[in-house]
Amino acid sequence: MNMLYLVRYSAPQDVTNPSYDGRMIGFPLSFLPEEFVDAPEEKVKTVEHRVVVSIDGSTVEVWKLAGDDLVRVAFYYARKFLRESLEKNMKFDSYTVKAPLVSIHLTPGPCPIDPKRIPPPEGFTETIEIQKRMGFGA
Repeated sequence: MNMLYLVRYSAPQDVTNPSYDGRMIGFPLSFLPEEFVDAPEEKVKTVEHRVVVSIDGSTVEVWKLAGDDLVRVAFYYARKFLRESLEKNMKFDSYTVKAPLVSIHLTPGPCPIDPKRIPPPEGFTETIEIQKRMGFGA
């Protein structure tokens, strides 16, 4: 059995700590199991969070990230983190959740992501389908 989630993103926020050598972008979002879309329980079943993606300074420089390109690459990683978290059935304890650090040390060379192929985050809506495992240890 698969689980579907409706995910809606709001305007990204620059939440970079002044002492941080890099950039931190927050992506406010809400997600809702699709079975509750337009249902009486929609409001109480909707979960809101902000996923913060940190990209270290070396990576920003080498990948030549600025402006919309920076936001879109960070958005790619925020969406990836959310999908992986839903697949693992992770529960977030607070509104702000930090995605793993994006670092050139993990992905050397030029930016592996084409920002022009990533949609702008504000107002972006998607359905994420997660396979539910059946049986022991699921």
